[in-house]
Amino acid sequence: FYTSGWLLASWYPPSLCVYAPQVGLSNEVKDLFYEKLIAVVAVVPASEQLFVCGDWNGHIGKERVGYENIHGGSAIGRKYDEGERLLEFAIANDLVVGNSVLEKQPKHLATYQSGDVNTQIDFYTDEVSEGTLQT
Repeated sequence: FYTSGWLLASWYPPSLCVYAPQVGLSNEVKDLFYEKLIAVVAVVPASEQLFVCGDWNGHIGKERVGYENIHGGSAIGRKYDEGERLLEFAIANDLVVGNSVLEKQPKHLATYQSGDVNTQIDFYTDEVSEGTLQT
């Protein structure tokens, strides 16, 4: 049982599939996951377009203040610490949270629904390009 998440890499085009540590795990485990992820991203040549997707186990929330260049505002709920980690990772690596840019009906934003609880934790990131987000 590997508790610090996992990464699966493909290099044509450079893409990573991630499963970030869950909310109940320690900050040390989460830090280790992001350290490994950053190390993998660092070997991708700048000339390549990087695509990272998966279960980030974090809510980025609808509010995009401070993240206007990487967060399109199409999300549900409010931001939590794990979502903040994803947003900071995206900023540091010039990535945009791609599915936050796509306008969808609220019922289509949820990754998981149970009763009145809606969760959105599956995201993909893509390289920021000119005009990706209109602020």
